[in-house]
Amino acid sequence: MNVLMITQKVDEADWLVGFAHGWVRALARRVQWLDVICLEGSASGLPGNVRVMPLGSGRIVRLRNFHRYAMEAVPRADVIFSHLSPLYTLLATPYALAWSKPIATWYTHRHVSHALRLAAALSARVLTASPESLQLRTARAVVLGHGIDTEVFAPSTPLGVGEIILAVGR
Repeated sequence: MNVLMITQKVDEADWLVGFAHGWVRALARRVQWLDVICLEGSASGLPGNVRVMPLGSGRIVRLRNFHRYAMEAVPRADVIFSHLSPLYTLLATPYALAWSKPIATWYTHRHVSHALRLAAALSARVLTASPESLQLRTARAVVLGHGIDTEVFAPSTPLGVGEIILAVGR
């Protein structure tokens, strides 16, 4: 299988979206090749079957590069994976329709925008972490879990007996 992934950033050192680097690495083990269009990133530390295509800076440059990369990557992809933003789905849709490629959109946020409604209608599947993470009711929703690598995000020392304070949030 060949995949085109569209995401914000591929940088494992990024404090907010560094997890996406791990997702790319894990997905690459399961596919023949993986193209990644992103706002920023590099293929550093990723397998050889991954090609990272950063869009550059400036809206006009990013839009031009997006269309150039989509024209190249969509025809050879089996599926388009739009990660984190319904806008990526909307931008990819003309290419997906032209080459009859399904889009899977990942969305985990309580806000339901017009862009999300349209992206969900244009997607074959809307992937999410939990039922609460997708407030849009659609038969296309698939709950997959959070995709957290518990080998990476584990306590560095064993927890001792006693009081534990737990804080959970975004």
